[in-house]
Amino acid sequence: MNLKRRVISWSVRNKGEAIAFLITAAASLSVFLFSALRFPNDDQFILYRYIDHIAAGDGFVYNIGEKVLGSTTPLFTLIASLIKWLFMWVPTPDLVAYLNIFFLSCAAWYFYRLAHRFLPLWLAIVSVLIFALNLARTIPEGMETPLFLFLLLGFLSMLLEGRHKTAAVFLALSVLTRPDAGLIAVLAGVYWLTTVGFRKTAILTALTVAVATPWLVFSTLYFGSFVPQSLQTKLHSDIIYSIPHFQALKVQLASISRILWGRIYDPDNLALQAVFNLFPLFVLALVGAWKTIRNRAWILCVIPIVYLISFSLSNPIIFPWYLSEMEPLWILLVCIGVASLIKYLPKRPFWGVIVAALLIGPLAGWYTLATTKDEGSKQEFFQIAQFIKEHARPTDSVGIADIGIVGYVTNRPLIDFIGLVSPDSVAYYPVPASCVRPGELYTIPGELIQTTKPNWVVVSGNQLDTCLAGAEWWTTTYVLVEDTGTKEVWQLRDRE
Repeated sequence: MNLKRRVISWSVRNKGEAIAFLITAAASLSVFLFSALRFPNDDQFILYRYIDHIAAGDGFVYNIGEKVLGSTTPLFTLIASLIKWLFMWVPTPDLVAYLNIFFLSCAAWYFYRLAHRFLPLWLAIVSVLIFALNLARTIPEGMETPLFLFLLLGFLSMLLEGRHKTAAVFLALSVLTRPDAGLIAVLAGVYWLTTVGFRKTAILTALTVAVATPWLVFSTLYFGSFVPQSLQTKLHSDIIYSIPHFQALKVQLASISRILWGRIYDPDNLALQAVFNLFPLFVLALVGAWKTIRNRAWILCVIPIVYLISFSLSNPIIFPWYLSEMEPLWILLVCIGVASLIKYLPKRPFWGVIVAALLIGPLAGWYTLATTKDEGSKQEFFQIAQFIKEHARPTDSVGIADIGIVGYVTNRPLIDFIGLVSPDSVAYYPVPASCVRPGELYTIPGELIQTTKPNWVVVSGNQLDTCLAGAEWWTTTYVLVEDTGTKEVWQLRDRE
């Protein structure tokens, strides 16, 4: 009887959180079941291959026998590998999707808890709806974002509730899920210093480090370093990729502008986009930020601002899952801003109009994603991968820059021309300017292909080093065996 009463009492206390969990689970599961867009990214298949190899007992490796940490999300990789080991018959992409639906729903639990600290009940539910509708897109992305959001929002919720030791555990796990969470760890240290003092900050820092230490020790012994190879490669992105100045800032601002009605009205004209989408949202977020600062919860507004600035300054390629990391905090700040302003308006009919204005964009975006028949731009890679799988020998190596889908489907040894899982590749950059095609994101070094000499090479005609493409060595060493229109498959002539 006591147990029954406890369960009932817990359910009553957490009714709002349970509703948020169910709303998010329904929204994300609907996208998974009904959307034709299952694989929008290539990188998600890098993660899937690591998961499969760990679950099969081949080790934490991408290429069997090569101990290279090409995953920047060790915690998610290990969790998914354990689940895969228990349910080997479930296809890995589906397993990851179900796992992410659960994690995203758990993230909504803590998002509601944070929202309800600052918002009336009805607006807290509205903010959860925006969260669920917008972030359902993280399910087909197939990355670690839902787990990161769960840990980040759990950390913030525990922090503001004064449960600092639990917050420290969440923080450590966040860093093991996304290395950029190190930024959050620094801000957490400042927050603790200003609220609980030096002594307790030192204890909480030690606890955070202690939770992360087992992985740091293991990865150093196993891989030679706890710094992921993929992260080391991205630190050299300036010599690999040709990225316009301020590109990361533009992409982040464009993403923020689409959080609400920008999903319906998103003009190509940057001035119009800023006036109609970005400026109103930033005004609301600014009001919300002021409210959090006054309530000694400044960390809620500082984290997304620090992310915006740090990514803008480093100017990396901004992948879709990067943009989702801070979206819940922008949603929260906007809704806090709305709550601060609507108290000056009469309840009817303005509040109903405001709710409609907040939800119409996220609802339209979610419906479009859930009902789309577009399978995405990556289908061509499946065609290429199937061709190589049917014609390649088990020991044949494949050289390619976009390693995800081709590597997963063929399960052949991969030579990564960018260097996410092949450490030696970075040394071949930068490509001499005379060999680079203007306007291309990157050019594959000809010397890299000549040195590694993979049995199969997959390139876009515009990606290939122009000095190599016009050389006799290329046409006498490789033969074109498949051309999809935008991608070419070349086979080594002498495979013996």
